[in-house]
Amino acid sequence: MAMQSQGLRQVQKQTQNLVLAPQLRQSLKILQVPALELRSAILEELQTNPLLEELGNNDESLDQKKSTHQSMNMSWKVKRLMNSPMIQILRRK
Repeated sequence: MAMQSQGLRQVQKQTQNLVLAPQLRQSLKILQVPALELRSAILEELQTNPLLEELGNNDESLDQKKSTHQSMNMSWKVKRLMNSPMIQILRRK
């Protein structure tokens, strides 16, 4: 009769998941829309999302200076987002 040796075995497993926040998912979806289709994509989103409302072209509720600052800030955020490591990883796939 052959005697079998019994030993202890330890296994370690490591996993990594990438979870995108809903706002980041929405931003990525918008950024992927071609410029010519952007208006229709926005209108579709306005129709499907009851929390959104469209501001009219003549709406003077925001002064021009604040609007310009927000546009510059958004532009900076988009550039920062597009250069983030997460986006770089997604681009490689």
